Amino acid sequence: MLVSMSRRRTRRGLRSVAVALAAVVIAAPASAAPAAKRPQAPATAETRGDRPPSTADLPLRHIAGLEILRTGRDTLVVSRGSAVDNTGRSLIRIERLLTLDIGRIGAGGRDDVATPVDAARRAEGFTVDPTMPNGLRASVEGRPASGWYHVVYLRDPVSGIDSAILTRQLSSTRADRPGDARPPPGFTLRRHAPVAYHYDARTGFRPQVCYGWPQPMCVFTSAGTRPEFAVVEDLRSADWTRVRLERFMPETARIVRLQAVVTGVESGGAAMVRTLAQREGDVLLGRARGPGDVQTLIFEIATNSEETIAVRTDPGVKVSLFAVGFAMAQTY
Repeated sequence: MLVSMSRRRTRRGLRSVAVALAAVVIAAPASAAPAAKRPQAPATAETRGDRPPSTADLPLRHIAGLEILRTGRDTLVVSRGSAVDNTGRSLIRIERLLTLDIGRIGAGGRDDVATPVDAARRAEGFTVDPTMPNGLRASVEGRPASGWYHVVYLRDPVSGIDSAILTRQLSSTRADRPGDARPPPGFTLRRHAPVAYHYDARTGFRPQVCYGWPQPMCVFTSAGTRPEFAVVEDLRSADWTRVRLERFMPETARIVRLQAVVTGVESGGAAMVRTLAQREGDVLLGRARGPGDVQTLIFEIATNSEETIAVRTDPGVKVSLFAVGFAMAQTY
């Protein structure tokens, strides 16, 4: 009896489901028209999302990728990446490898503008040009002048073109002052890269590799104790002697890495180094134990704003310093 009642209830349940399904089929017309699609605006840089019109969600000094490598005597390559421009409101994005050739003038090359320091020093051989901001071109007989070159990332917001340019200038926040980079017209969005390369008219860009991006430590890959990397050689002085470092660190760097070689001449003794104006905390570079003994040390030290340090030795010893690299500080 119980089994029979259960079967009757099951049949009634199946009939109820069938009736409900039939009602749904009848309610839906067989030839219902598809829902009309909403009109879509044409894809733009803003609607695609690959170039956000606002960078409110990015840090003010955001930079990702865009590392710079030396690839030849006269060329550097900027890798893919993005950076917030100097205003903090727009994004510069380089989507493929970009080659910078210092032999060219303009985007993808150099701006050929001498710095206020070049003008004040009356840099020898620089091309006189009254139309340039400082009255000089950073060229000597048509070739780029030797010295430190910074990289400025660029974007033309009208054409949507992103690029970069080499400059000797320390600033890219404006384009109307003697110390500003001069990109071609239209590139109103700019950002200095946190690195610089030294260029020699005879040998080209100095080989270096940088790590710790975007506040990198840059190491000269062919340094060692070669004469061309000598900061000072065979110095013997009981008094603090000022040593200049502008050939081995750009103006925007504050930390220099050096190799010291301390040699005993007549006797043993030590060599010391300090940041100028500092009265305590001198760095011991090494202590020779006697005549002919040689001690070496690779060390880092902060410099002052003129890229100088001070060195002294005990009587009877000498010291030589060789450049190894420098550390950048992203302060612009």
